[in-house]
Amino acid sequence: MKKLLTLLIAAVLAAFAVACAPSVVNNHNTSTTEDQKSECVASLLPNVVELKYGASFGTGFIYTYDGDDPIMLTNFHLCGTDSFYAEYLSVRFSGTTDYVSDIAEVLGYDATYDTVVLRLHGDVPKTEFVDLRAKIEITPKAAEEVLLIGNATGNGLSVFDGVVSAPEKVIEIDGKTLATMSTTA
Repeated sequence: MKKLLTLLIAAVLAAFAVACAPSVVNNHNTSTTEDQKSECVASLLPNVVELKYGASFGTGFIYTYDGDDPIMLTNFHLCGTDSFYAEYLSVRFSGTTDYVSDIAEVLGYDATYDTVVLRLHGDVPKTEFVDLRAKIEITPKAAEEVLLIGNATGNGLSVFDGVVSAPEKVIEIDGKTLATMSTTA
């Protein structure tokens, strides 16, 4: 399970990092214009989900489908315990104002890699989510441009652009080893 989650995290980071790159030359993204960045954000925004778990806020995103059910990936630290209870989770989709609860089922989690994989059902908007597996072109490398979408405060979404400084960085926080990617954003 841990290896599967690690591969899933790497694939998703790669998908978001390169999903909107205008062209790739020798595994290096060429410069992205502001219009291209805007188009990228607009195309991926339906996949971004704001989360509320008790008093904590976070961001997740729709990664792919299982049948008609979207599969969402988010951070385990959102719940802050060694177990994740989907019934305490509420989600808000792009373009909506209200949080919806009782629509998530935990498929798996790994506290070490700070990951939770959820299946969404019920009141999920009838939106065309991008299957991010089809967007993966390369693994992000140092010096590549990326767009980061999310907000940990629960006050809407923010978009940052930056450059990858450490694509595969492992850090330790409070005795936990976490796989991360450092950027200038």
